[in-house]
Amino acid sequence: AIDLAAMTGDGTGNTPTGVINHPDANELTLATPSWAELLDFIATVQGANADIGSMGWAMNPKAVKTFRQTLKVSGDAGAGYLMSEPGTLAGYAAAPTNALPTASGTPDTTTAIFGAWSQLMIGYWSGTDILVNPYESTAYSKGRVLMRVMRDLDVAIRHGESFAYADDLAV
Repeated sequence: AIDLAAMTGDGTGNTPTGVINHPDANELTLATPSWAELLDFIATVQGANADIGSMGWAMNPKAVKTFRQTLKVSGDAGAGYLMSEPGTLAGYAAAPTNALPTASGTPDTTTAIFGAWSQLMIGYWSGTDILVNPYESTAYSKGRVLMRVMRDLDVAIRHGESFAYADDLAV
């Protein structure tokens, strides 16, 4: 839930503003993923002088599948695939995460984010609060214990231009 909020939070209610909703983050496209589009992510962040710290990708596992089966050069398997091996994309670390959801549609789409992750800050304002209630009626009647685990935190992005994202990757 923390990762989901940090990457996709919309800033309403008690949700922080995540990477893809930050006003300075760069929205790009991966509607028809190509090598040129991937390199545009890197060039956009570097062009904003925002390539600060550890840069890399975050994407849904279905995005990894799409990148692993998409040729760099259409019709030329000899040129390789966009993601030729697990864990890296265009020379940068690539981390799959289910915190970036898949949107149902025709086709289904998901989000990929490239950025300088040292610019994403998550501040914890308390320890983890655990409240155990062995007497909650539904849980108690089944021999269970109800637990609530809470954590107060906030998300801040130091330099929004340090991130580029696309939420139109067909998977």
